[in-house]
Amino acid sequence: MRLKNKKNSSDSWNEIWGSYDRKSFEYQIAVEEHSVRWQRIQQIILNKYGSFSGIECIEIGGGSGHYSMLFAKRGARVTILDYSENALEFCRRIFKEQRIPPTQVKCLLMNALKIDEHCFGKYDVSMSFGVAEHFQGQNRKLIVKNHIMVLKKGGVAFISAPHKGCIPFTVYQFLMKFVGKRNIVEAYPFTRSEFLNIIRELNIKEYSFIGSSIYETYNPISFYQRKKGLVRDISCLRKEKGSILDQYMSRELTLVGINGERLDQ
Repeated sequence: MRLKNKKNSSDSWNEIWGSYDRKSFEYQIAVEEHSVRWQRIQQIILNKYGSFSGIECIEIGGGSGHYSMLFAKRGARVTILDYSENALEFCRRIFKEQRIPPTQVKCLLMNALKIDEHCFGKYDVSMSFGVAEHFQGQNRKLIVKNHIMVLKKGGVAFISAPHKGCIPFTVYQFLMKFVGKRNIVEAYPFTRSEFLNIIRELNIKEYSFIGSSIYETYNPISFYQRKKGLVRDISCLRKEKGSILDQYMSRELTLVGINGERLDQ
């Protein structure tokens, strides 16, 4: 059966997050904790702030709040921003179950492209994982800009999206779209060049890129198992191995940008 991609709308995401469960969340958290991406993000935070304790973070288009949970468990205060009521309801429930203090987590119902000005200049860290690729045209620049606008001066943004140069991801998305085995919202992966053009337009002077593990990306068995959630025994997971090629050829490409000054354009 051939399916058309779902439109990027709150209704589409409410449908997806309405069927998400705790078991899937716990598996995904474990996968992320073993990932090269998390190892690198964690090291950047520790190098910059010394610890996670007390830093203010916002996850834009947070969905189920995986990364907010990783930050909160290490002492950060987190805000999860999403325009899906079902996503935020799941977050409220899972953070309560994980005994994260209510004073440490906030859920904010808001469109990531229309962030209120009271959020600007407020956070040490902004982040999103699998969000930016759901926009087209000038909205791709706007979603990056909003990550910077919410930061304090010197704050760091992590914007992770599928890498257009990743062949396994492209093939997987194509197959899943046409066999109808997965809820898929329209997505348009990024290239390094596109990210570079955007950050130059936004006058972001300090930036870098990190990637996911190229070894996991090009291991077809591992890639399929993780995408389909077939390895449910968390104890079987091992820390991913990194490579200098990760930021050029792997599944996810993460822009790391520092807010050197407030943007006015």
